[in-house]
Amino acid sequence: FFSRRSSDLSSGINAEYGGERCDFGELDVDNGHVKEDDRDDYSIRVECNEDFRIRDGKDRAHCGENGAITFVPTCEPWKECEFPETIENGYRTEDRREDGGRRFECNEGFYFEGDSWAHCDTDTGEISHMPECMRRDEGDDCHLPEHIENGHRPEKHHNKARYECHDGWSLPHSLRERDGWVECHGSETHPEHPHCVRDGEEGECHFPDVIFGGAKVHEGDHEGERYAMYWCFPPFVMTPNKEAFMGYAEYPGKTAHDAYMALAYKAVCHEGRTILPECIEPRKAGHCGLPTWIENGKAVDLEGWMKDREEDGSEEGEEGSEDREDRENMTDRDEEMDEDTKKMMKMMPMRARYECDEGFKLHRTMHGPWGWCRKDGSYEIPQCEAEEDWSEVEFKLHKGNEKKFVDKRGRVFAGVVMARDKPASGSEEDPDWELGCNDGFNNHAAGAICRTLGFRHGAQTPLTKKMQVMAADATQPKFGWTGFNCKFDDTLPSSVNCRAQRYDEAMEHKGMKAKCFDFDKMAVKCFDSAEFNVTVSLTYSNKKITCRAMAYKENYQMDLGKMEGVEAKFMIDDKEIEEAHKYKMKKGYFMKVTNLKKREFNCLSCEVHAGEMMLGKAERCKDEENKPMNDWSWDN
Repeated sequence: FFSRRSSDLSSGINAEYGGERCDFGELDVDNGHVKEDDRDDYSIRVECNEDFRIRDGKDRAHCGENGAITFVPTCEPWKECEFPETIENGYRTEDRREDGGRRFECNEGFYFEGDSWAHCDTDTGEISHMPECMRRDEGDDCHLPEHIENGHRPEKHHNKARYECHDGWSLPHSLRERDGWVECHGSETHPEHPHCVRDGEEGECHFPDVIFGGAKVHEGDHEGERYAMYWCFPPFVMTPNKEAFMGYAEYPGKTAHDAYMALAYKAVCHEGRTILPECIEPRKAGHCGLPTWIENGKAVDLEGWMKDREEDGSEEGEEGSEDREDRENMTDRDEEMDEDTKKMMKMMPMRARYECDEGFKLHRTMHGPWGWCRKDGSYEIPQCEAEEDWSEVEFKLHKGNEKKFVDKRGRVFAGVVMARDKPASGSEEDPDWELGCNDGFNNHAAGAICRTLGFRHGAQTPLTKKMQVMAADATQPKFGWTGFNCKFDDTLPSSVNCRAQRYDEAMEHKGMKAKCFDFDKMAVKCFDSAEFNVTVSLTYSNKKITCRAMAYKENYQMDLGKMEGVEAKFMIDDKEIEEAHKYKMKKGYFMKVTNLKKREFNCLSCEVHAGEMMLGKAERCKDEENKPMNDWSWDN
């Protein structure tokens, strides 16, 4: 979330290039080397040696006026761990983290005991943690804590435990008549959650400070009825108590909307019994636990698994194929649920509309005042801010002399990012535009910027000299913020899932480590479609076969050679040619052969695959004219 503090900010170094082409021949890079085939007049790419990687993704050395070197990339130690493809009762996925970790999944009937990620010590290349999959019947279906307030658990069996209280405290009557035994009935404890009451206070409700996956955040009294509010620790999802929710929702004159608003995050007393909400794993919950209140605001409307008619053009109550797929992704344990649980999950909200309290104003999401659930069980919600403090960050893209960075509608879709903080009430003078430093910047944040400009998607783009050209009478903007990144690719910059830091504060805290130079200016490209397109054509000569595979995303060419798992196959009459082939971004895949025209064959072909999926195929037969021709391509 952007910090809204106005102050004079330090300027980045705005070197004006001049003089002859820089000489990088004598440049010495510790644990790395320069790539002469990837350079321009004032920069050159640096490649790190084995077991090292570029720090912060800055892989180009730069020079300034008179050829002086202004920046040299750093190669830091980086040894990848070799994780096994399978673990006992589980397997490795394709998900990776920047710290070298890999995610695993458990087989059907098993669950993780702790973290699902394997951890890597990249200094040594050794695995520091591996996840463990436990058989589902080896774990408890409900939470049977080892310690309770003023008591303990002296005996434990599968889905069953016995509790005792310390002197001066007693178990409630429902547990005493069972000699202290508590059992799991599904995910709930029966006959009630284990707790101790002070002797002589039988029948009073007890709200524990901690529940499985969450904790109490508030306890109070409303019209003589005691209650407590709870919050779940990520990634657990807050879910109302099933018995209380279904009873409330089916009461005459009440709805599922009423039940969720009343019980989603609340524990209540009923006939001396504590009714607690639950914190559930996202894959079991089937929803995301949208909050009924936000700081200085609240939810005023809820929607379930139905398409937004205004956005999708569907009738009210219609559930589209995408919605059904989302539900299947979030409830992949559906067969383990009882009928009441399934019924309740279908009543859970997937969207909520929020309003702020009087004196506060809403920072909207990309769907206005609405919050919504994601497939992974997380959610996006708007935020409230006091009207006198409210402001919004305004963005624009500076294209300089890049004439092609304007679309048919006259919109600038790529350029240097500039921003300013505009108060809601306005002022006589607009604040100055500021530059963003690309340290810590990611594509999700680029998308957030582009959405404020009317586009649907965005990505980082290389900075060009033409892009940076300013008008002769223009004031050169200063660096104003840095470290801008977002966790998800569906947010606006004001989201709680986005972070940024004022540049002067970063310099104060980190010193020169936070210093941003002229080549660190943030630049993005924006687009309305996230389609990925691959085209394939084939040509050949007596000595070479060329499979011209070109990959584009929104008219920007992608490097297939850097995309993991993408491979090409060359075939002669449907039999694979075993000779080695190479790839260059401008040429595609190519293979050297000997006396091809003297060989007996009818057709040559090439295929480009990403795992089991064929991205494209081209074929050329002897009786066809030998010139590039696109046979078919794959569009996503």
